[in-house]
Amino acid sequence: QQDVGSIRLLGVEEERQLQRRALTPWPRDLPAVSLPELFVERAQANPSAFAVVTPEGTSTFGEVLRSAEAVARAILAHARAREEAQLQSRQQDPEAGDAADPAPMRM
Repeated sequence: QQDVGSIRLLGVEEERQLQRRALTPWPRDLPAVSLPELFVERAQANPSAFAVVTPEGTSTFGEVLRSAEAVARAILAHARAREEAQLQSRQQDPEAGDAADPAPMRM
């Protein structure tokens, strides 16, 4: 019988490659832009390319970007409405504080 911990899962060369990768320092030449910025660049360069592929269907970079922008606009609109409601409440009753809070955001 062989102990489960002693069973080799990788070949010798695969194990060496894995060890080399683990010991290699983090790449220093990473892009100076964020992942969202890279996504926007890709979406603008080729909006009809598939960004998401699932058994239920596909979404292009353009579709995903439009959806993300719509969510961002909704979040900003909700935040503005909340700030306005709080400001009006404070102007009407300075003692009320944050009591006037609009309904939770729905999308």
